[in-house]
Amino acid sequence: MPTDNIVLFRELAACLFIVDLAAYMPYARTCLGPGYWRGTPLAWMPVRVVVYGLWIVSCLSLLTGIFPLLGALTLLAIFRRIYVKGRWKTLFRGGGAPGFMSHYAILFITLFQLAGWLDPTLRLEGTVWTIFRVDFGVVLLCSGTYKSLSGYLKSEGMEYGLANPIWGYEWRLFKKLNPGNFFLRAQDFMAAITQIVMGSLLALSPIYPPFGWVGAAMCIGTFFYLMFTVRLGRLAPLMIIVALPYLPNLGISLFRNLGFARDLPVIALPEIAISVLIGFCWTYVAFLPFVKVMQYTNLFLSRKFPEPFQSLLTRYANWVPIIMWRVFTPDVTNFFIRIRQLDDVTGMTTAIADEDSGYSYRGLRGLLWKFRFLHVTESIAVTTVFTTLKYFQSQRELFEQKLVAYSRTLGEGTFEFEYVAILKGETSFDFLAVSRFRVETASGRISEEKLVPDFNYSAPAAYSHIKETVGYGTYVPAGKQAAP
Repeated sequence: MPTDNIVLFRELAACLFIVDLAAYMPYARTCLGPGYWRGTPLAWMPVRVVVYGLWIVSCLSLLTGIFPLLGALTLLAIFRRIYVKGRWKTLFRGGGAPGFMSHYAILFITLFQLAGWLDPTLRLEGTVWTIFRVDFGVVLLCSGTYKSLSGYLKSEGMEYGLANPIWGYEWRLFKKLNPGNFFLRAQDFMAAITQIVMGSLLALSPIYPPFGWVGAAMCIGTFFYLMFTVRLGRLAPLMIIVALPYLPNLGISLFRNLGFARDLPVIALPEIAISVLIGFCWTYVAFLPFVKVMQYTNLFLSRKFPEPFQSLLTRYANWVPIIMWRVFTPDVTNFFIRIRQLDDVTGMTTAIADEDSGYSYRGLRGLLWKFRFLHVTESIAVTTVFTTLKYFQSQRELFEQKLVAYSRTLGEGTFEFEYVAILKGETSFDFLAVSRFRVETASGRISEEKLVPDFNYSAPAAYSHIKETVGYGTYVPAGKQAAP
C-alpha cells in the first residue's frame, strides 16, 4: 500500500483543517458559537477556546507526526460533534458537504493510525486501505448517479451555481452566457458522467490497482478545475488530497524526514482480535449496498423498505453517516437571498449581503460581513434556511422558526430577506426577485411581500426528485407506507 502517500494525505489534510479554522475565526461567535450553537457547550467562550486550542494542537500533531493517533482521535471527536451531530440540529448544518468531507477525511486518517498502532503485521491496515478505496469510490459514484437522475443529463445542473453570486467566483461572466451554450451543456454532462466513471474506477481499484491511478487522476483534475470555478471552500482541495493515496508512491512528505515524528508504542493485539476488527470492516462494506439501495428507493421510487429494516438502516446511515451526496443540484443553486437591515425609524435599508456587498470580492465596504458571507459554510447555512420551503412544504412554521433564528445571528432589529430566483432567459440568466420576508428579531414576527404572486418558490427544480420527508436525515417520503 502507498504508505508515503497516506502520510502526505494526513499532512496536507492537517494544513487544510488549520486554514479552515482560521477562516472561521472572523465570525466564529456565529458559526462556532452562540449564533448557531445556542444551548450547547459551544455557546460558552471557555469551551470554544479549549476546542480551538485542541483543534490547532491536533492539526500540528498530524502535520509533524508527533503522536498523530492522539491528534487524529481528538480531531475526530471535534469534527463528529460539529460536522455530523450538528448536521440536523443547528443552522450550521454540519458545514454541508465540506464539513462532511472533513469528518470523512479525519475518520480514515484515524483508522489508518489505529490500524498501524494495533497490528504491526499490517493486515488490519491493509484491510482499512481496501475499505477506503471502495468507500471513496462509492461516494463519487453516488454523486454522479444523483446528478444524472436529477437533471444534469438534461442540461439542468451546474450552470445555476456558476451564475449564482453566492456560489460562482465568476458569476457575472456566466450570468451573461446563453443558458443553451454548448460549454454549459457539455459541462453538465461531463460532471455527471465523469463522477460515475471515476467513482467506478476507484471502487474497483482493489481488484485492478491501475483503475485507482486513472480514477484518482480524473478526480484530481476535476476538483482542481472546480477549485477556481465555484465556491466550495476546502471541499475541492480535500477531494484532491483524499485521492492521493490511490496514486503510485510519490515519496513526498512535508515533515516525515525532519526527525520530529514520535508515536505511541505499537500494541500487538492477539490474532483473534485482529480478525474480529477485520470482520467489522467488511461488515461495513456488506451493509453499504443495502443502505444505498434503500436511500435511492426511498427518494426516487417513493417507497419504504419493510420494517424494521427501514428504521434500522436509516438509523445506521445517520450514525455512520452515509449520505446521498446531493451536491450542487439546482434545488440549492437556482436561487439566492439578498439580505438587508432596515432602519425602523427612517425605513432606509442597508445591504448586508447581495451582489455588490457581502457576496462580492470587490471593494472593502462591509468587510466584516464579507468574511462571513464569502465563506462556503455561510452560503450553505442561508441556503438551507430557504430550502426548508421545498423539503418541508407543509411545515411553514419550521421555516419561520429557522428564519427568525438566523435573523438573530445578524444582530438586533428588522431584517429583510429577498428571495431571488435564477431563471434561464433567451440569451442570458435572469435574476427575478419573487418575494421579500421581513423579520423583527425582538418579537419574532415575520411578514411577507410577494413580488411575483404566481411564483412558487416551494416547487422543486425541473427534474428534481425531492419531496417532503418524515424528518431530517431520511429520504422516506412523508405519509408513505412500508412496501409490501
